[in-house]
Amino acid sequence: MAGRPRKVPPVPVPSGQKFCFKCMTAKPVDAFALDLATWDQRRTICRSCDDARYRAYYARRRWQQTKARLEATFTAPAAPCIPRSTPKTTGEPRPVQ
Repeated sequence: MAGRPRKVPPVPVPSGQKFCFKCMTAKPVDAFALDLATWDQRRTICRSCDDARYRAYYARRRWQQTKARLEATFTAPAAPCIPRSTPKTTGEPRPVQ
């Protein structure tokens, strides 16, 4: 099966450990999430680096959504002024109380 070559860690990694290509450290295999599509069935970055990546992604998305909502609020045209409806008159004078 042809594919791209595997990443090779720049330092030797002891058995029972795996190299995180994000923080560039060797960690126990349990520190890596499962990924059944890879040759060793583990992700290439550790859980802590992956969590930090997701936190940054969701913070960035939350800011983009807030910014879009604020821009829509301040750039939206003002609502047209609709005069209050006046009560219908029958043409007869109102009785004096």
